[in-house]
Amino acid sequence: MAAAPGYIVGRARVFADPLDAGKLAAGDIVVASTASPRWLPLFATLGAFVAESGGSLSNAALAARECGIPAVLGVPGATRAIRDGAHIEVDGTAGTVRMLS
Repeated sequence: MAAAPGYIVGRARVFADPLDAGKLAAGDIVVASTASPRWLPLFATLGAFVAESGGSLSNAALAARECGIPAVLGVPGATRAIRDGAHIEVDGTAGTVRMLS
């Protein structure tokens, strides 16, 4: 589901919990199981946010729009289908996530 507009191609970082996100580099695309508000402090440095849960009115969607980063939420199986370090394309306007490598 499209949650925040924008387009980016970058490195996916797959995390179960924001506490594990110490290895994030600026511009990385976080792929998470939930759109928990615990992710919000990291949004200022992210390239995009993808989550298996959440919707267009969730805290994550609102924060992504405020920070100007693309977000696609409600993507079932994203943390299983996208491997950590994969090159992916996120189109927050269309609500699509595509693996490139």
